[in-house]
Amino acid sequence: MFDSELSWSDFGNVWCAAGTLNFFGVEDQGLDKNGRGWWYHKLPQPFKPDFSGITLVTKTITAYPKAGNMPTDPNTLQPKRFWPDCVAIKTFRCGIVNSVGLTNPGIKNILGFEGFWEQDKPFVISFMAVTDSPEDEATRFVYHLQEAHKKRPFKVPFAIQVNGSCPNAGKKSPEQALGEVSGIIDIFGKAGFLVMLKVNAFANIYYLLEMLSNPYCSGLCTTNSLPLGDERLDKKRWWGNGFPLKEEYGKGGYSGPGLIDHTTKQIMLLRERGYQGHINGGGGIYTLRDMSQYYDVESDSVFFGGVAMQRPWRVQSLIQHGNQLFS
Repeated sequence: MFDSELSWSDFGNVWCAAGTLNFFGVEDQGLDKNGRGWWYHKLPQPFKPDFSGITLVTKTITAYPKAGNMPTDPNTLQPKRFWPDCVAIKTFRCGIVNSVGLTNPGIKNILGFEGFWEQDKPFVISFMAVTDSPEDEATRFVYHLQEAHKKRPFKVPFAIQVNGSCPNAGKKSPEQALGEVSGIIDIFGKAGFLVMLKVNAFANIYYLLEMLSNPYCSGLCTTNSLPLGDERLDKKRWWGNGFPLKEEYGKGGYSGPGLIDHTTKQIMLLRERGYQGHINGGGGIYTLRDMSQYYDVESDSVFFGGVAMQRPWRVQSLIQHGNQLFS
């Protein structure tokens, strides 16, 4: 956690997308089963994904509890509904649209579970500020982590991924969320954390480079889901007609193969303009070829998520392929 020698190379080559494994990873990796994985990870073979070798990135956690749109059991951290109505899928198109809205119990309550102490290798905590006082939120978040560490030291180090672009964060626009990240990164960096910024592929490249020039920000994760209603996303091609979620949830964020071209272009532009920091690239990865496209544009590591829900039998082969490519 407070290791000044820690670098992104200590976090492996293949990561899961934030929330793919819930807050704490797969169920069979710890005694405390709460907050580990999702129900569809427990299906029989060949539908049970094998996540061996993947790096955990937690579901995004906020400084205070956030109800979001997915009612969750406070004890198990599992959805109360078998299939939450804030998530829609198109199996044949490999598309997912969600408006979960960052449902989580807040960092103080998360630290009441055993999950962080049961990790056996470096992992990443996803954080996002959602109120009008983002730096206060980051300060509170750091305080709870530091106090927990004083009382009971964490066994392995972890880094912070600052989510600056979730389309389901509430009233904040992506521009507003991204504009707040510099102060947030300073707070985590000065507290001794290794910090990475997460954005979506539509982030303005010049503004993004300015954010990445922060000396406390040593890496970038891209892409987050993309707003389904954004005209830059070919919605008809990748999703089809209409919007699948209830109007009160908004249009939602799209994940699927439609992300790849946008994200690899963004990464390529960053490298062309001299960005040398660590890039964890992903989004829309369902095949080995999809993953290779991120390698071709000089990503340093890779992540995936949706394939674990829609093509779970491919998960282990993707992890093995990623370790070969990015080692």
